[in-house]
Amino acid sequence: MFRFIILISLLLPATGFSQLYINKTKSQVKQELNKRFLKKDSISASITETDSTLLLKIRGAGVTEADHIYGFDRSGKCSTEKIVTWCDSCHEKLLQQLLADKKYNWKKINMNQYVSDFSESLFIEVQVMDDVYSFTILKFSLNKKMYDFLLEKNN
Repeated sequence: MFRFIILISLLLPATGFSQLYINKTKSQVKQELNKRFLKKDSISASITETDSTLLLKIRGAGVTEADHIYGFDRSGKCSTEKIVTWCDSCHEKLLQQLLADKKYNWKKINMNQYVSDFSESLFIEVQVMDDVYSFTILKFSLNKKMYDFLLEKNN
């Protein structure tokens, strides 16, 4: 039983890494994803690249199967991260891992949206369509006054 708990605790951090790539370049993101996933025997992972996106597909026993889509702005920096799963419990597990990160101090502003502290400038939008569950992390550019208004309006 102890070994099982250790194994699970080692696998959980590998799935809860969403917002770590916002503001990084495509080459930095790709390099870090390669190090983190492509060299693990127990995980089947592949990366597909376009001009403005990276798609990481994670499959395998003992991991939460998901597609991670990283979008890059004109300056080449990661501005969006979208995580797609196909089961409610998988989606909820990944979302709760993200929301548990105290660095961002996530605040729920409505049924499907969260906002980080102003200093982090991140926004999460949750989407569910049929059997596809996803959430997208976006960098926002609100000024402090608009940010405060958003929080006041939704509290």
